[in-house]
Amino acid sequence: KPGPPPPPPIERKGSMDSIKPSDADVSTVATKRPFVTFQPSATLLEVAQALATGSHIVGILGGAEANGGISRIVTQGILLKLIAPDFEDVKIPVKTCMSQPIVSILVTESAYKGFELMASRGVSSIAVVDDDDGHVIYNMSATDARTYFGTSDREAQTDLGVEAGDYIAEKQSKSAATKTRAPITVCKEEDDLHGVATKLLKTGYHRIWVVRDKKPVGLLSLTDVFKNLIIQDSELEGKAGECC
Repeated sequence: KPGPPPPPPIERKGSMDSIKPSDADVSTVATKRPFVTFQPSATLLEVAQALATGSHIVGILGGAEANGGISRIVTQGILLKLIAPDFEDVKIPVKTCMSQPIVSILVTESAYKGFELMASRGVSSIAVVDDDDGHVIYNMSATDARTYFGTSDREAQTDLGVEAGDYIAEKQSKSAATKTRAPITVCKEEDDLHGVATKLLKTGYHRIWVVRDKKPVGLLSLTDVFKNLIIQDSELEGKAGECC
């Protein structure tokens, strides 16, 4: 006996005509970034090394089977907050840690082009710059794609043909989280890594644009911070034992 017919595609009115349910299979997406787990006895250095090489979040084992054996999680922000006081005297200029080259689009170019650039360049964020002077105005990240699908308290913005600046501004105007902080935060090449990392912790951002004359010349992410901090592994090795 034949089974039930497959569910219809999810219709959207934007640049994508439809999204098939099979395209949204979470297992396919999950293979792109495996979830790393640790025993509770893992050292902070071991966890920091994972957070410096692609993982933004790791799991700690020892939990209930219903939770997949995970007892808790450790994010880049959580661990950075814990170890930040220990590298306050370690003077590292941002310019030696930042990622280059930067990827950017004009504020008047389409949101679709922004997402297309992120996909083709393999980056998770791009700078949105002013048409006239090239000053960075917004940060556009992969998480902005959520605006396309909408949420329980926000209608979907399915027109990816709108200007990138308008697309991001619309999202921020309806997001309670972004109403309490600046639309973007920047630093300079000569700034100290500890000070900039502290700024990231206070704002809750995962990355910060490095500017020269207000124009983006690099990007410093939490991953970049960890990549450079684990070089100072003696600071972390002294914290052996249970990581959390």
